[in-house]
Amino acid sequence: MSQSKHCTRFLKLVNEATDKGVTELPASAFKTADGRQGFDLRFFNNMKLEGNVVAKTHWDMLNMDTQEAPVPEVGVDGFSLIAESQFSTDKTTDVFFQISGDD
Repeated sequence: MSQSKHCTRFLKLVNEATDKGVTELPASAFKTADGRQGFDLRFFNNMKLEGNVVAKTHWDMLNMDTQEAPVPEVGVDGFSLIAESQFSTDKTTDVFFQISGDD
């Protein structure tokens, strides 16, 4: 199932479960500890977040093409990552986050 089909299905399920509309969060809602928009990422050459960090980078948005390695230091498969960001909004509402992958 493609990413857009996963997302559409998830949004439909959220709408049915909450009877509320779902709004895509703007990129500006995510800031790193030093105030930059986006996410600080740390990559590991294993699936368990163990050992040494092999790459650190910053992405404005989390969006990965699974056909290519996300950074040169890891392969297409067999890596894990930690993405850190602080979420804030001026609205009071339920928030649902979804991260999906095919591996």
